[in-house]
Amino acid sequence: MTDLFRRRDFIKSISLAGASIALADNISADSFLPADNAEIKNAFFTISFDQKKGKINVHRSSGDTWLTGGVVCLNTSGGRQLINSVSYRFKAISRATDERLGRTEQLIVQCNDRREKWDVEIHLSLYERVNGIVVEVICKNVSSKELILESIEPIRAIKDESGGLNVHGAAKCITN
Repeated sequence: MTDLFRRRDFIKSISLAGASIALADNISADSFLPADNAEIKNAFFTISFDQKKGKINVHRSSGDTWLTGGVVCLNTSGGRQLINSVSYRFKAISRATDERLGRTEQLIVQCNDRREKWDVEIHLSLYERVNGIVVEVICKNVSSKELILESIEPIRAIKDESGGLNVHGAAKCITN
């Protein structure tokens, strides 16, 4: 296979990276970002998270817009739950780590449910030498009741919800 790495290896390495991120507790107070736009960047992309609206935006290094108004969505037995400012409070943390695929800039967004049902963490990662974006979502039932999570949409960019995706020239896109 001529790809940088195989899909299975990619998923395995990202799963391991996600586990290490989720368990890390060494984030300093200095790494918390201002309460409006938080961002990370590498040579290929700039990812920003609007903490007032709960929206993810991605721009290519050329300045071209790649993703606007992206949100995370939980599909539950009770219906669709968009992770946005109507139902959630946000706090963003940025940090750099060294991983198997190289130096990584990470934006970790803690999303606290105002209704105290589903707390969510969004992990957005940019590897120094990889022309791609990694998105992970961790969901936790914080209610005293049993809740059923049917699926997670790590990035949802729907035109009717003010979202959009522009992938001109994309060679590959892994969706799940």
